Amino acid sequence: MLLAAWLLSAGGLASAQTPLAPETASGWQDKPLVHSNRRMIVAAHPLAVEAGLQMLAKGGSAVDAAIAAQLVLNLVEPQSSGIGGGGFMLHYAARSRRLDTYDGRETAPAAAGADLLLGADGRPLDFRTAVVGGRSVGTPGLLRMLALAHREHGRLSWSTLFLPAIRIAYGGFAISPRLARSIEADVALCREMPARRYFCDERGRPKPAGARLRNPEFGDVLLQIAFNGADAFYRGAIAHDIVATVRNHPGNPGRLEMADLAGYSAVRRDAVCAGYRGRWTVCGMAAPSSGGIGVLQTLGLVERFDLAALEPQSAAAVHLISEAYRLAYADRARYVADPAFVAVPQAGLIDPRYLKRRAQAIDPRRSLGEPQPGLPAGAVELAGADRAADLPATTHMSIIDDAGNVVSMTSSIESAFGSKQVVRGFLLNNQLTDFSFAPADAQGRPVANRVEAGKRPRSTMAPTIVFDRQGRVRLVVGSPGGAGIIQYVTKVLIGVLDWRLDIREAIRLGNFGAMTSSTTTLERGTPVESLRTALQKRGHAIRIDEQTSGLHGFTVDYAANGTHRISGAADPRREGVAAGEPAVARMAVQSTVNPASCPAESRDGDEADPCAGTRPALLYPGWFADQCRFCHRSIRTGRSARKQKPEVDAVVWSDNRVSSSQVRLVCPGIPMDRRSSRQVTAKVHSIRLTGMAHCRRPVHADRRPGWPGCVVTGSAANARASFPLGAGRTRRLG
Repeated sequence: MLLAAWLLSAGGLASAQTPLAPETASGWQDKPLVHSNRRMIVAAHPLAVEAGLQMLAKGGSAVDAAIAAQLVLNLVEPQSSGIGGGGFMLHYAARSRRLDTYDGRETAPAAAGADLLLGADGRPLDFRTAVVGGRSVGTPGLLRMLALAHREHGRLSWSTLFLPAIRIAYGGFAISPRLARSIEADVALCREMPARRYFCDERGRPKPAGARLRNPEFGDVLLQIAFNGADAFYRGAIAHDIVATVRNHPGNPGRLEMADLAGYSAVRRDAVCAGYRGRWTVCGMAAPSSGGIGVLQTLGLVERFDLAALEPQSAAAVHLISEAYRLAYADRARYVADPAFVAVPQAGLIDPRYLKRRAQAIDPRRSLGEPQPGLPAGAVELAGADRAADLPATTHMSIIDDAGNVVSMTSSIESAFGSKQVVRGFLLNNQLTDFSFAPADAQGRPVANRVEAGKRPRSTMAPTIVFDRQGRVRLVVGSPGGAGIIQYVTKVLIGVLDWRLDIREAIRLGNFGAMTSSTTTLERGTPVESLRTALQKRGHAIRIDEQTSGLHGFTVDYAANGTHRISGAADPRREGVAAGEPAVARMAVQSTVNPASCPAESRDGDEADPCAGTRPALLYPGWFADQCRFCHRSIRTGRSARKQKPEVDAVVWSDNRVSSSQVRLVCPGIPMDRRSSRQVTAKVHSIRLTGMAHCRRPVHADRRPGWPGCVVTGSAANARASFPLGAGRTRRLG
């Protein structure tokens, strides 16, 4: 949608199920406010930030950086997001001043019905029972969404965006403290194969922080998607394996079919936007996410009060904002669902006149307790209230590129480690448990967020962009946190827009909030915990708990001479970082691992990884460079290949350190007189497993051994392996 129209006009969620424990935090880690005049990435792991910055340094767009960062997060933060899940993206194009949103939310299989989350007795399943296995797996949407956004806004080639993740998949990375705690906290993970094989040791014990995780199977998947596009995931062998894993789970099979994957489409939607205090236009994701609507409703409700006159996180401020949350969450539970199936009264829910009436229920001296939903314009049916769980295992990134294009993207596999089902090295989501388990409420009224075939479950993801009166981007933010995302994002918006805090200070504020009950939650170990007594006097039931937000955002300040300064910050509760230059991200990578925990022989390392000595050799791009039409011509190597921007990316890896080998590239199946026999020298630890070359010669997908491929041969006895010929169109390597 074009922003002009908006700028002119601006002038306890209770659950019947037992939720899993929230996603683990990292412990409080103070982080700086980072400044840049050119670009900024704020994401959940230093390696992901570095990957995104590499794309921006190559001239890539914000979308390019987001894709590269997301693929790395699939490896280093697998408990939170990945290609087996979905997400939502806001994109602002600076040149056209156009704001678009992309919906990559998972969908229910065609075979899913109202009984999907019910037991044999017709009652809703226990949440844990529903999650683990195939039943909870929806059709993944993340890759289709990323591909659609890249087609419209990408600058670099699709395959280039995969290189950082490919390197990490084959070479490995050190398990971070937060990932180690997440593995240890998930009792189901070490019981489910093949997740156990990846995350746990031979005795079934969780792998500790500092241990090295390699995922060559996922590397193979990334190669196929890199050179064949998203279709490599949604059709063919990978899709077959996803369906087989879901349907053949021994205790909890699901209903996903090949047709569900082949038929999935990401959706481009208009953003949902509203003015705030006559100065700002706040934009977010529309339904099926409730995040944008919930944030805008809360802001519209507190706009009736002078928050700027209150001390940040005073009892008076926390009371008023919590009351606004209650009203917003009550409407969310009643009305928000997939708009393709339900008439969502979106415009009515954020209408200033409606919110003015709703705000009259807020008493500055007394909590309203458990609120009832309102009746906004456009509410054509009276639906039952939804009590679906919405758990905090998600990630968010905020990005601005050199041209001023912006991405605010939140992605998820739902609860920590999703369904615990691993296919070819990646986890599958459990997003179907975001539906209401019961299709109707106690009065028999249908729940808007009930399970229906092909439907997208309601989400709370709230990627957000704020514009000023001139239409300039001023604030970009989002967070993981399940149903609490609305509260976390709103806290930052109020902190920056009302209390004039910088983005770092706003993120550091203690988390608090309420949903649809009389209980108000205060974050343990923060100043808001001290408000217990004052809030109880106002009628709040108080719970002190962990509030593991993962807020990532930045602000943009403009000077009179046309220059601007970007200020970014990451949540101290997790492992994210903000960076505008690769060196900053690199330093953050080094700080996540104690080099003393690396094997002694591995401490030589490189600038990006203190345990790099244990990483297999990874040579890309261009150790094998095809400058011609076929793989058998003009094989170039070394410096000349890099100078000529080779079309071939070579990846060679090993588990063992051996002497360097002379490697010769040959292409069997091609007449000898048309085959290159030029030898190349590559200094590698070993050529034990495989290599990859990208030759622009088409071959059919899923060919079995015997297809015309390329072979790496070397002096080592075990130095022989196949790699794909022709845009990577091969089922697997080796």
